[in-house]
Amino acid sequence: MNILQDMAASLAVIPEALQAFLQAFPLARQALRSLGVVLPLAALLAFAGMGFLSTTARVLAVTRRRSSCEKLSRQLGLLGMCLGWLLLVGSRIWLFLTESAYASGSLLQLALEISWTLLGVAVLCSSLYFTLWKHMRDMVAVHVMLGIASGVAGCIALLAALACARLLSAAALPPDIHLALPEIFFPGWLSPFWRAIYWLPPLILAFAGGCGALWLVVRRKADDYGRDHYNAALPWCAAWARNAWAVFWLLLLGSFLLDAFPDGQTASFSQEEFLREGALLLFRLLPAVLWLPVSRSSAPLRLKPLVLAALLAAVAFAQPYFDAVTAIALPAGGAALP
Repeated sequence: MNILQDMAASLAVIPEALQAFLQAFPLARQALRSLGVVLPLAALLAFAGMGFLSTTARVLAVTRRRSSCEKLSRQLGLLGMCLGWLLLVGSRIWLFLTESAYASGSLLQLALEISWTLLGVAVLCSSLYFTLWKHMRDMVAVHVMLGIASGVAGCIALLAALACARLLSAAALPPDIHLALPEIFFPGWLSPFWRAIYWLPPLILAFAGGCGALWLVVRRKADDYGRDHYNAALPWCAAWARNAWAVFWLLLLGSFLLDAFPDGQTASFSQEEFLREGALLLFRLLPAVLWLPVSRSSAPLRLKPLVLAALLAAVAFAQPYFDAVTAIALPAGGAALP
């Protein structure tokens, strides 16, 4: 009994020591906060698209009669299920730790619980899609519909999570500022928030393809399907990620031009701002550039560093994307608060 009490006392000291460390090192605190945003968001984006990617491979396995496509579909289905359970358990722990920060029965707490429930439904669909594989081998249409349902449920859970993030940002505004729900969620169809929503479809497929490519590299020895399988499956995932990111970058370019020339003629940026934003825009094309040689290679397993580097470059965009989702413009021309 004394041993258990000593262990409990030792564990109780850890949060206090961690908090003291983060207060002493602001850069470490900022890095930890960024990781706490970009990693769950990237995982949620990948989870939302994994059902669609796995279902596409499942359909190709039937239409093209290729066993390699079915193996790839199962591998992506396993990845989707693993990502879903990690997100579900991690978000539940986060909700438990932050429970005291929200008033019981408030709209914010209700929204958070609904968001977690929707994620649970998506994880359940993803789990059924993977675990019932052998039992639905002859019921391809039903299995494909279940895979599509898991993807749709994942997208709904993603939208709910982004809505909760925006509500949390609104709750952090000064007490004298009160915004109604229409002002929070409908600030304008070309506002940063709605532009971020327009970017979702290509981002979902890009992160799903990028995570799928990295997953194949990690599972190479565990799932020994032969080199030919990975020489076909890895470029397929990389091609999805490359094409989807290219579409996203074109949307990003349109947003940049809309901000630079709001009336179609006069530039709103100074030359320095224009060069800085243009350089940043070119940098965000990097993931597609890194995925390109992987998608066209006949020996993609030799390009493992590129697979990892491309995904990390894509994950780096999760922070500015989150900032766009949570940026709320104050009334009467006030500045946006992240």
